[in-house]
Amino acid sequence: MNSYKSSSQLKAIAKEKLLGQYSTTIGAFLLYGAITLVLDMVVSFMVNPTDIYTLVIYEVAVFIIELLLGIIISGRAYMYMNVVYSQPANITDLFYGFQSHPNKAIGIQLFYSVAALLVNLPFTIYINFFAYSQSTTGTFVCFLIGAIGILINIYVSLAISQAFYLLQDFPDRSVKNLILTSCKLMKGNKFRLFYIYVSFIPLMLLCIITFFVPFLWVNSYMEATFAAFYQDLIAVSSSKNTAAN
Repeated sequence: MNSYKSSSQLKAIAKEKLLGQYSTTIGAFLLYGAITLVLDMVVSFMVNPTDIYTLVIYEVAVFIIELLLGIIISGRAYMYMNVVYSQPANITDLFYGFQSHPNKAIGIQLFYSVAALLVNLPFTIYINFFAYSQSTTGTFVCFLIGAIGILINIYVSLAISQAFYLLQDFPDRSVKNLILTSCKLMKGNKFRLFYIYVSFIPLMLLCIITFFVPFLWVNSYMEATFAAFYQDLIAVSSSKNTAAN
């Protein structure tokens, strides 16, 4: 009977695979951060939201940048899959998404963004109305809507969390198929991944205390663990399919 690896086993795999790769993964993280920062600065410089019209233009520009960053996120998934599969990894892997189905990477990111937008929409609408009221009931309702939105966001994010990894293994599949396959793989595994996220909280707190310097290494550790999680999902799924046939 095939069983999934535990959180500690996945972390051990990540640590082992990262040996000799930290310079690459940290460099890629810094490069991604620099790209994001530059794009944000350019948009802020070009569009100064002073009224409703410029605000809409600003939000649209930010949304477009978020979609384009999906291509780099796809490249990051490719790089960390190379790491955990013991394949050559390079900082330039970050741009692999530009040469391998960038439209699908944007499609996956679009699904992420639209899903988050729809989930957060009730809270956004309510908070704008609530701004004119300070009643206890209004505060409670606002908190409740926000909390429900966060829970739904977490659930959806966990369900489609494997889509970018799947794109690297199955580039010929449609965006819809990749998202549905992720949902299928994550059925019964959402809590496992959520637990892994939560297990990194102590390290994140340590990063805050130490002015985020260790985060350069912790981020690589986290991303490699998430890639190892995907590797484990695919391995068990393939074994089950083989046994069924």
